[in-house]
Amino acid sequence: MAIDALNILYASIMAAANDVTHKDAGLDNAAPRDAILKTTDEDNKTCNLEGTILKDAISTPESKPAKSSSRTENAPSNESSKDGTPKKVLEAVSKHNAIMPRLLEVQHAQIAITYEENRIRDYHRAGIVKVQELRRLRAIAREKRLKYKHISRSLIRRVAHKLTNQSKEFKSMVEKQKSEYLDALSKQQAAERNIKWFKDAIADAKRKIEELKPLKKEYLELKLELDNVFHEAFEDSGDVYPEEDQIKIAVKNNEDWYREARLQAEIDRAAYKSMKDARSAIQKAVEWCKAVQRFSFLDLLRPQPLTEIMDRDKIHRAQDSFEDAERLLTQACHLQKEIGPFANVVHVILSGYELEDIMFRDVNWFCSMSYRDRLDDLTTRMEALQAQVVSETQEQNRRVAASELTVIRARAALEEAVQELDQLRLGIFEGIAPRSYGPEPPGIDDDPPPPPPPPPPPLIPYSELFPDPRTESELGQEPQRRPISRWDTTEPTQGTFNFENSGKFVAWGLKNGKKFRGHTLVWHSQLPSWVTSGTWNTTTLTAALVNHVTTVATHFKGKMMHWDVVNEPFNEDGTFRSSIFYQILGDSYIETALRAAAAADPVAKLYINDYNIEGVNAKSTAMLNLFKRLKAAKVQVHGIGVQGHLISGQVPTDIDVNFNRMVAAGAEVAITELDIRMAVPPVNQTAAYAQQATEYAAVTNACKVTGRCVGITLWDFTDKNSWIPSVFPGQGDALPWDVNYQKKPAYYGMARTLKP
Repeated sequence: MAIDALNILYASIMAAANDVTHKDAGLDNAAPRDAILKTTDEDNKTCNLEGTILKDAISTPESKPAKSSSRTENAPSNESSKDGTPKKVLEAVSKHNAIMPRLLEVQHAQIAITYEENRIRDYHRAGIVKVQELRRLRAIAREKRLKYKHISRSLIRRVAHKLTNQSKEFKSMVEKQKSEYLDALSKQQAAERNIKWFKDAIADAKRKIEELKPLKKEYLELKLELDNVFHEAFEDSGDVYPEEDQIKIAVKNNEDWYREARLQAEIDRAAYKSMKDARSAIQKAVEWCKAVQRFSFLDLLRPQPLTEIMDRDKIHRAQDSFEDAERLLTQACHLQKEIGPFANVVHVILSGYELEDIMFRDVNWFCSMSYRDRLDDLTTRMEALQAQVVSETQEQNRRVAASELTVIRARAALEEAVQELDQLRLGIFEGIAPRSYGPEPPGIDDDPPPPPPPPPPPLIPYSELFPDPRTESELGQEPQRRPISRWDTTEPTQGTFNFENSGKFVAWGLKNGKKFRGHTLVWHSQLPSWVTSGTWNTTTLTAALVNHVTTVATHFKGKMMHWDVVNEPFNEDGTFRSSIFYQILGDSYIETALRAAAAADPVAKLYINDYNIEGVNAKSTAMLNLFKRLKAAKVQVHGIGVQGHLISGQVPTDIDVNFNRMVAAGAEVAITELDIRMAVPPVNQTAAYAQQATEYAAVTNACKVTGRCVGITLWDFTDKNSWIPSVFPGQGDALPWDVNYQKKPAYYGMARTLKP
């Protein structure tokens, strides 16, 4: 708008100048003035024209021809300058000179406007190009929409389902990694606590050794005094015994010493009851070994020097190394087996060696009993020492050991016979026939055959047991995800028990002639938060454990054939799993749970159950040793549960060997959770299923040929409900029936093996 105003002002000024100049110069004043506003080129032409007019006006004479005089006379007179230039021309020139700078500014503005208009045109062209590109992209998108519109919805659903499964697998993997991290963190915290307790235990052990030294010295003085009394008495009276009151005094002195020893044993026993880790007891054993080295009592029993038997440097290094301590303890136990049992070193104890030496000398109870029970047994043995001083030879020890082995084997044979009678009378598990012994000789049983048993009660449908239709669907689709007998479902809050679903299920099963295996009373997994996050000590956790086991076992008393009392107590290397129970109570929680279960349900067989113990390995050996220790401690435990979660192509070949050594120790064996998984889909399904059938047959046969393998339980029966795919992605097909409830070769492999 400003530029237009300047153009108009400039045009008016130039029009006035033209008017004056044209009149004076005799020119027509009808020049087109509006042309000045059209373009910049026209403005320049106008400027040139004006300059020409001004020049002509200045050079024209004052007077004109006579023909114009009349018009001049009528017009107003024009004044002239000294040089004859008309005044209006001068004014026009002055105005022209004044307006020229503005005219230049206007020209510059016109140039800028032209430049901006060109830029706008360029932008407009670019916008047109972009609009065309956008239209092209829209056309491509329209074509793609039309193309993808024809994709089937089922394919989209399958892709969405696959993505959902991948999301679930990733979530499961994250949860697993989180669980492993928390487990590792828990182990680290437990290790830190154990290290602190370990240091305190060493200091306490050293203090106790120092406290025992005055007691030993006092005993030696009393013994010397007693010897002097006897010596003086025999010197004074020949063959006459010392007076009765002197004998009583000597006996009383001995009783006082033993009373002090028992008091110290009680103190040590209280200390051991607070142990949280068995490795601390190993360090205690190292201290005992050092005491043994100090007194050199082994030199009294065999001529071989102590330095050749036990390396002193290893004893010293064992203070800083658990592994050296374990090896040293094992070596000490082997030495005791060579030297002999407790009777051979009684005279060494009576010679005044320290009380702790007793705990090291007797391999029969030191190397086999649990750590916290050793001091209990020590008290009993100290009482026996007052009246027993015996010496047996190595041959006598071997005879005793052979006699004990004979008794163990006889007891195992007797229990096996009783078990076989139970099998013949009742059977153990459905689908496993009792062992056949061939036809009986004529006349062995003249009694008439018993009447046929009454028909079983009619089966009750699920709908009657569980009126809610969702229950039947859930039980049919995901039974492994509906645990109804584990700690977090039976006792979700402390002291509050819930047996609604489990009670209905057991009642329905018993009414339909089913047999039950209780799984499980104590397990490190699926615990409620009040157990895993509670603040416990030995007393409170023991009370909670006993209350849970007692309540659950009592509720189902007489209804369970077997109870898996303790489930999965071991790590793969044979060490105890660091559960909340082991961290607080040590391995004694297993004995506590078994004793509580036996008291609550004395009819059921009690088992310890674990996985990866099918063949001979460190874990199965640890389970076998635990069973032996429990039997030696008179704990009621009947069998070992072998879960049997196996991988096709990796099934152990020594299952029967492992079962036989368990049976030789007096244990029943049961395969409790059998499935054999494989990679899915298999490359060659026929070959994979054939191998799986062979492996199912081999496992079944290992149980069949073992005298006291009492049954096989499948961990579900159809691949449709198997737990394997959700835990081991890419694996499955682990059971004898497929997802359509059709029998697979594995079924026929088991069936052929079970035939007589």
